[in-house]
Amino acid sequence: AQTRLASAPAPFEIMLQPGQVLFAVDKFALTANTITYAHLGERRGYWHFFETAEGWGRLPVWGFGEVARSFHQGISVGERFWGLFPMSTHMLAQADQVSSFGFMDTHGQRRTLHPVYNHYLRVAHDPAYDPDAEDWQALSQPQFTAAVMLAAFLGERRLLDVKTMLISAASSKSAAALAFCLKAQGSGKARLVGLTAPAHAAFAKGLKLYDAIATYGAIDQLEPASAVHVDFTGSPTIRQAVAARFANALKTTVHAGSAHAVADMAANDSSPGLVGGDSRTLGFFAPDHLRRRMDETGVPAFRQQLAAPWAAFVASMAKHIAIRAGRGEDAVRQAYLEQLAGTAAPDSGHVLSLWR
Repeated sequence: AQTRLASAPAPFEIMLQPGQVLFAVDKFALTANTITYAHLGERRGYWHFFETAEGWGRLPVWGFGEVARSFHQGISVGERFWGLFPMSTHMLAQADQVSSFGFMDTHGQRRTLHPVYNHYLRVAHDPAYDPDAEDWQALSQPQFTAAVMLAAFLGERRLLDVKTMLISAASSKSAAALAFCLKAQGSGKARLVGLTAPAHAAFAKGLKLYDAIATYGAIDQLEPASAVHVDFTGSPTIRQAVAARFANALKTTVHAGSAHAVADMAANDSSPGLVGGDSRTLGFFAPDHLRRRMDETGVPAFRQQLAAPWAAFVASMAKHIAIRAGRGEDAVRQAYLEQLAGTAAPDSGHVLSLWR
């Protein structure tokens, strides 16, 4: 992988236009999702979220920024916001639809992005914000919010009325968040079975979110009862192994992530087929479901509903995952290459800053 630290104009040299805001990007998380953004950058447009030099891309990362300069009367210097930032020290935004809860960024090509990706929340008015849990918010709140939507999706599609709910990539934060949500809401009669690699089996079991843990190599030993497979790996090999074992007892496979697919794409420079042609396979794109929910309830009400379950999830996961804080170019590059190589341990998470 090629990485470089590119210089940008000094903040005081940038001529702000009316409505523009310059953020200092304070901290962000670097996760497996970040690597997925990188590998799918051209196909899904992630490399075009933030302007940069031709042939390069600025990775999108979830985190916090503070207003360094403002040319918008509704946004003050020093205010703190949560959202999707570039892996940079600064970000220039064009504030639109400004309210007490946040704004939409319509700077350049960002005006065409999905609303989930260009909406910035004022933390001072966010019911789900806890200043003591900022690192956790950066690390796993996007995955937890997606899990809330996915759990609702499974219920709406009546996919919980099976004997076994298979959740692959069980040690990942996305899978753990879904298992937590299903446990919290009551997953019907479904037994939650986490599928994972042998090296991560003990960690996944220790989370105590699953009724059982099985390694990928032991899929053929599972009881082939009625089942739904929620796949966070994006791996055709794993999906095929589940389909072969459960045959007609497999009601549906829901594709919800691509944790393993990035390795296939790196090796083959091609998409592994995120959904596939099987009519029993459903795709799930969390931002679409989240946008519909927020349109129905409004952002403040949704964030208020999220606050209590989110706090409970953090309390649960903090017992098992350590935050690894890092500052400066070297720390960010090392964390990125670790995630890219797939050597990051499931019991830790990177929260970083390019500020030294």
